Amino acid sequence: MKFIKRISKLLVLLIVFSNANLCLADWVGPTTVVKGSWGRGLSQFALKKGIIKDKFPTKFHILPDNSILIEDLLNYRFKIFSIDGSYLNSISTMYEMSVLDQDRLAGFYWDTEILRARLGVYSISQKKWLWINKSRSYNFNSSIIEVANKKVFVWNSEENKGYNYSATGELIQTYTDWPLELGITTSGRSGPLYKTLITFDDEIYAVFAREPASADFRDDSSYLYDVKIFIDKSNERIKQVYKYDICGKEKGVLQFPLSTYESKPSAKGKLIPIAEYGDPIVSHTGDVYAWLRSSKEYKIVKWSWNEKPSTPSGGPDAPEKGRALPTTSGVFLTWNPAPQDPGCVEGYEIERSSSVDGKYKIVSVVPRNPELTYSLSDAVATSGSRWFYHIHSISDIGKTDFLEVNAALPQ
Repeated sequence: MKFIKRISKLLVLLIVFSNANLCLADWVGPTTVVKGSWGRGLSQFALKKGIIKDKFPTKFHILPDNSILIEDLLNYRFKIFSIDGSYLNSISTMYEMSVLDQDRLAGFYWDTEILRARLGVYSISQKKWLWINKSRSYNFNSSIIEVANKKVFVWNSEENKGYNYSATGELIQTYTDWPLELGITTSGRSGPLYKTLITFDDEIYAVFAREPASADFRDDSSYLYDVKIFIDKSNERIKQVYKYDICGKEKGVLQFPLSTYESKPSAKGKLIPIAEYGDPIVSHTGDVYAWLRSSKEYKIVKWSWNEKPSTPSGGPDAPEKGRALPTTSGVFLTWNPAPQDPGCVEGYEIERSSSVDGKYKIVSVVPRNPELTYSLSDAVATSGSRWFYHIHSISDIGKTDFLEVNAALPQ
């Protein structure tokens, strides 16, 4: 009887613990932000049913104030909704659009005279185009790939070139390679994992994962997001969002819900959606959004980040393969860089003690070396004793656990 009671108590504790973990999920959601039916009204969205594929709003953008711009192109308009889902404004049709700042949107203005798209900036408040680039036109293989620091980047896949414009329309630079400001990715094996270096003009991320990582987005707090979409063995389309801190440490993974469809397809064999999810996009605040549609309605839904109290603060790993060699003038220390060097490592802090469990004092801070070779001569260490050293990697997030080395100096 006592055994049964103990088992019952254990089960209760497991259930409570399991529920507690659920409450501490990385992302909370989805919550509905915008909701509308199919139709032509201001709060409605166009749906054109096809034999194989339906057409409806599949592109949307999160503006800096968290309002939402939806490309309702079948209704010949771009619609803006506030964060509470209320309708705010409509904009005349453009081919593609991205957010430049709070008031301005970069988009391709469709020129009906020459049937080409021209790059321009539209003012939300003034409800008009501020400028349209008359010097060149763009074909359908051109796209606005990123808007950053109030500059517009356009990539032309036919020419394999990129163009960087100012917010007032001047061409700043032409690229033949991927711009550093957008993140350059290199990957290679590092033991059982891939090490991916994602280099921006102001930061380097070192990500270790089972597959090469990509830089799909950086939020305002410098968190990095990798959106992975693949087909699994059961032919399900799997969508995941990985969140990394500035040191490339994984903070959490959002597993997107699977789309569901009616058990009986249409007469022509097309699946009828019960809850079909679009691909995830990440906002500047780190929230994750997607469209969600059924046969009756259209939604924009959101997942919000919920920090776990138990989530590690991150920071780089300790340096590797340290040695302490006695010399005639003290101790000579060498070590290999931490895995996040290059990355978030800014340098290494060396502490010394005369006993393994004694009080350690800072000897020196060695700045990061681009050549990744590190050493330190400690002439203060006196002969006739064994000296113990802790070597920490340091970054903006903090310093790591230490690498310990020691050396005995003869009389």
